[in-house]
Amino acid sequence: MGGGYGSQHSMDPAGLFAGWPGWRIVAASNPFDYVGLMNTALRSEDPVLMIEHADLYGAEGPAPLEDMDYFIPFGQAKVVRRGSGFTVLTYLSMVPLAVKVTDTCGIDAEIIDLRSLDRAGRDWQTIGDSIRKTHNVVVIEQGPLVASYGALLTDEIQNRFFDEARSAGQADLRRLFVA
Repeated sequence: MGGGYGSQHSMDPAGLFAGWPGWRIVAASNPFDYVGLMNTALRSEDPVLMIEHADLYGAEGPAPLEDMDYFIPFGQAKVVRRGSGFTVLTYLSMVPLAVKVTDTCGIDAEIIDLRSLDRAGRDWQTIGDSIRKTHNVVVIEQGPLVASYGALLTDEIQNRFFDEARSAGQADLRRLFVA
């Protein structure tokens, strides 16, 4: 027995949907954020796509117990782990995985849970502050190559933060990709 996920089986659709303007796209990585983002989506006057990942269905974590009307505003990323070696931008089930890997391996990385994936909802302030601090960025996703959300994101990061990212030097970038 297993989950019957139909056309969504083994697919992260963020890249497919992020190319179309006019709606909000949110992706929670834990139960607490799911409630807050869903409440915001239900009150939004914009159409909202809430992406879920099957790996998170059995996830445990804190959730609002007393105030079920907790709201997380769209466009507000969250730094889930502070670091200075490089910036990790991720969402959905890749957030807890990135935290686990960096903690287990002792990697000095700042991990940012994007939460809002639509173009209008990207938290460029949080992303930019981290890139200016670390000078390196890695995007972690499970999307397909031909419809990659990461490709859209990294293209805009290059346009916005090219000078900040390259100031770390070529040697730092080589070491990052070898690790």
